[in-house]
Amino acid sequence: MKKTLLLHLCLFSALILSAQRDMLNLTSAYLDNYSNANTYWRNDLEFDNSEQAINAAFLKSLGEPVGMAGMNDLPKPPFSNITTLNPIQIGSIDTQHKPQAKTWYYAGKWWCAVPPSAGGTWVFRLDGINWTPVLRIATSGSRTDTWVVGDLVHILMFKGSGANAIATAQYDPATNSYKAWSGRPNVTNVSFPSGVESATIVVDGNNRMWVAADAVNDIRVWWSDSPYTTWSSAITVATGIGSDDIGALTVLQGKIGLFWSNQNTGLFGFKVHNNADSPTTWSADEVPASQSAIPGNPRMADDHMNLTLSSDGTLYCVAKTSYNNAALPELILLVRRPAGTWDNLYP
Repeated sequence: MKKTLLLHLCLFSALILSAQRDMLNLTSAYLDNYSNANTYWRNDLEFDNSEQAINAAFLKSLGEPVGMAGMNDLPKPPFSNITTLNPIQIGSIDTQHKPQAKTWYYAGKWWCAVPPSAGGTWVFRLDGINWTPVLRIATSGSRTDTWVVGDLVHILMFKGSGANAIATAQYDPATNSYKAWSGRPNVTNVSFPSGVESATIVVDGNNRMWVAADAVNDIRVWWSDSPYTTWSSAITVATGIGSDDIGALTVLQGKIGLFWSNQNTGLFGFKVHNNADSPTTWSADEVPASQSAIPGNPRMADDHMNLTLSSDGTLYCVAKTSYNNAALPELILLVRRPAGTWDNLYP
């Protein structure tokens, strides 16, 4: 059996997932003061409501442990205790990858999209300490990434090279559940090239959907406008990465961002795309925290990452290095300020 994979809430978190290939054991925090219908967790697990936002860098997939200390200036999390939940038995498809999100909080409930051992890919609702299957979105298992927009949740069902599916479910307040979206009740397919390891999904401020994936030595994106039935051809945003590198999409204010690892250079990469620009127009590589790289030791980057955006436009990136040296940091926080500058890395 594979080693235990942990889905970590880094900085400040409200959910801990621990899993093996055949079991997903979900541990959730009770949100004592934030249970109204207007409170929800986005799938990048940035917490938003009218009072405050948690700048929570939430490790969205089942990867190796990532944590970060020294962030005392961040808001305190809105939970008071942690409760162990009954597990969901996972089928033959495990629940990685590291940049992906399986869970969200909406309408006073926790939800997740995972492939149970009973078969298929399902949306589950947390009722007390039990997960209730409420909607089957596919007959086969997949590694999901989710993105919430209002009462819609878009679910990328990633399987690797070839055809991959995206389902959109809509919250139904009458049943406190999800149902197929009337705007596109059937799944839509997007095809990836060979060698793809991971993929993520976002929807930008113009309601345009984006998917990003690695393609051996490149990072590519695809886009589609609502109702997301047809997809663009691939747009190559970064080249020259290693075969083990991956990327992750995030939404910024008025734009989207694409973060990736490059173990060939030993650095991370980041480009932005303004919502008003042509889909093929992307910024130059910002090379996050390159000033913190160690001369002669190009191992700052590894393919472990997760991103979240605070309400003021600050981007927090939790990542792992490849130093493999007890004297050097293994887990780091990279911070991009709203003006587009990157702090020195936080070990």
